[in-house]
Amino acid sequence: MCPKFAFVRNGFRRRRLALTTGKNPVPEYKVEMGFQYIADKFGRAGLTAVDSQLVRPPRVGECPVQLEAVVENIHHFGETESGLASIEVRIIRVYFDDNILDQEKRHYVDTDKWKPLIMSFCEFYGVGAKLYPSKLAKVF
Repeated sequence: MCPKFAFVRNGFRRRRLALTTGKNPVPEYKVEMGFQYIADKFGRAGLTAVDSQLVRPPRVGECPVQLEAVVENIHHFGETESGLASIEVRIIRVYFDDNILDQEKRHYVDTDKWKPLIMSFCEFYGVGAKLYPSKLAKVF
């Protein structure tokens, strides 16, 4: 799984998945919103499916941070039929692209090299330059 860890430079690929669903038939409320069924979302987005080691869903090869996780709990908001839920997972395996790791401390991510794509209130943002150092804690 990778969606929330996409690189800004690959963000355009996510746009290819807008208004698509893997659910067939497409639920009526999604039809009204303009969604269409796409069986091969990897192909649609131009991404590479990579076999996971511990879970069934594949990972996204182009993502610099990949997680394998199992669902621990689903917390529904309001009526279950609304489809709104918070999904609690337990991470069981993590993968990092070598290109985002600190060259001296190989088990740390170099935050100047990893620029994640962030979704805030249905809009996508990238991470800009560091504004100023934190006084809360030293970074390793």
